Amino acid sequence: MNQALRNELLDRGLSDMLQLGEMAWVARRHLGGSPSEAEIIQATTEAIGELLSSGYAIMGDVVKDDGLLCVRSWELSATDTIKRIEDEWRVLGRLPNLGEVGWLELTDAGRAEARVVSS
Repeated sequence: MNQALRNELLDRGLSDMLQLGEMAWVARRHLGGSPSEAEIIQATTEAIGELLSSGYAIMGDVVKDDGLLCVRSWELSATDTIKRIEDEWRVLGRLPNLGEVGWLELTDAGRAEARVVSS
């Protein structure tokens, strides 16, 4: 697992929800060179899986709750969430665009971890 990628996602998650397309772009940059789409998918989903498994984030769809936007969890296991992301990403046949596939939001534990790694 790429710790620098994980930490950047945590840091970015402090200020906003993260769309899959943004996370893929960050992963691509961390891989360097000209990574294949398969390499980008793997790096992105490994980082997301670690954040989900550790309880630092949830993955789901953006919804409005009392006028505020938030992520409504898919309520899947980390493994099933990653499978869903991979399946939907492969159907796209390209890197996701804004709002496609899903969004990640840090939990309270994730925000606390993000503050530790960004200090």
